[in-house]
Amino acid sequence: MTEFKRFCKEEYIELYEKSSLDAVDMNNEDDRRRFAQKKAIKETAINAFKKFPNIEPNKIWKNIYASHVNRKTGISDETIIKDVISADSSWRKSSGHA
Repeated sequence: MTEFKRFCKEEYIELYEKSSLDAVDMNNEDDRRRFAQKKAIKETAINAFKKFPNIEPNKIWKNIYASHVNRKTGISDETIIKDVISADSSWRKSSGHA
């Protein structure tokens, strides 16, 4: 695993967990989860863009997305995650629910 992939994964997980604690006063569990996800995604992206200015932004976004899928599903195999992302993308394009 490359340094930037490791960074994206570890940073996303760490920021998600921290953001979950920050949202402890929210009563609705779904609201807490969404808040933590959005904050972790945004902050991970900003931090990765700063730390790895020579990495294309789309590669950083893909790795944050993969980290999110890993956290949500427990799937850590990169090939399976890519297949899941591809299937989701294909579904959205085909169904008109993009």
